Formats: sequence, C-alpha cells, structure tokens
Amino acid sequence: MSSKLPVLYLLHGGGDNDRGWPLLGAAGLILDNLYANDKISPMIVVMPDGHIDTEVFVDDLCENIVPFIESTYNVYTDPAHRALSGLSNGGIQTMNVILKQHEMFDWYIVLSSGWFADTDAFEKNVAKLPSIAQDFNNHVKLLIFTQGGPEDIAFKNGQETVRAFKENGFNCEYFEAPGGHTWFTWRYNLRDLTPRLFK
Repeated sequence: MSSKLPVLYLLHGGGDNDRGWPLLGAAGLILDNLYANDKISPMIVVMPDGHIDTEVFVDDLCENIVPFIESTYNVYTDPAHRALSGLSNGGIQTMNVILKQHEMFDWYIVLSSGWFADTDAFEKNVAKLPSIAQDFNNHVKLLIFTQGGPEDIAFKNGQETVRAFKENGFNCEYFEAPGGHTWFTWRYNLRDLTPRLFK
C-alpha cells in the first residue's frame, strides 16, 4: 500500500460552488506547480460544495465529508494531517468550525473573511473564544488570516475578527496584500500559504 496522504479541505465563497476553486481559482494548476517545484508536501485537496446554510455545512463537513474522505481514500485520519481553508463565506465556515469542532484540524487559513462586525452574531461568536483559546493553541500549528488590502470588501470585518482572536489569546498571524476581494488575491494566497501546511 502506498503512503498515506494529508488532506486540505478548501472552501469556496458565497454564491459560488465547488467549481470555483478548480476553475476560477486555478487551484489544480497552482498546486501542481508547487508540487513540481518541491514547495508543498503531497496531499489530497477536497473542494466541497458549501452553498448551504453555514451551520449546516459545518456539521456536514465534520460529520459526513471528512469521514467519507477518510474511509474512501488512503489518507491520514488525525488532526495533524488535516487542514481547512476558506475564502469569504468559506472563511466564515472555517471560523465556525473553530468555534464548534476546532480539534478536528491542526491547520487553518481564513481568506478575506470575518464575522460581520457590529452585530449580535459577532458578539455571540467572540464570547465563545476565551473558553477554547488554550485548547486551540495547544494543538493547532497554524492559524492565519488574510485580506486583499483596504479595498477588500471584507476588510473591516476581517480586521475586527482578527483583533477579537488576538485579544482572546489565540496564536494567529495576519497577512495583507493588495488585490481586493477577488480571485487575483486568493490565487496568490493559495500559492504563498499552502507551502506552510503539514510541515
């Protein structure tokens, strides 16, 4: 039997579907080139259709999609070999996994996203952070937030969300580059940040 592989679960944004990353995001081309140049570890990349209610998707990902992948393919089945990344609404889904089942993944990348600031939902989510920060830091190897500069429509929400994570004790990084809330930004994010996974 060949060696087991780690898995990156890569989530699209609102109004998009599972064709977003392969087609508009050029994920296959970007990742193939990284692999050909020995910049990433061999991995399986799962790009599910997350165009359903965010909370429903979080449960579906953790209770159905991940178990299906792990029972069907020759992959590792531990958090150290699972990564989760999402853009925009997929970033919200990623953060909601952190709130609900952070122990499932050791690698998190949130692209151009943030909980909607100045809302009751924002305050409710932030209120959950202190109780999970220590356990999260004990096992998570990477949590990084990105923005496409001030022109990114998620910029304010993203800034407020990162501030909340940092103020509540989460070990996290922040990366910003011009490009706005566009595939131009996210393609470069994928190129620049995927090499940090599974190291």
